[in-house]
Amino acid sequence: MDFDISRGLGVDFELKKVEFRDGADGPILAGLDGLRIDGARIEPASGSVRVKSIEIAKPAGRVVREKDGSTSSASS
Repeated sequence: MDFDISRGLGVDFELKKVEFRDGADGPILAGLDGLRIDGARIEPASGSVRVKSIEIAKPAGRVVREKDGSTSSASS
């Protein structure tokens, strides 16, 4: 497949059920049920990216407060 994106590219994108876990059966460190991007326009010449809408469904994550008061997304 050969196509020229030098004059710009329009994109609609959907991603479903993404999870990053601490091991195969470990807790979810970060994830979401869905991500949908509609009406994205990418202009390589100018570096411009415009998006009509972004939907994020059920984001999930794990944040841990350490004894020293700092936070991390890693499991303890």
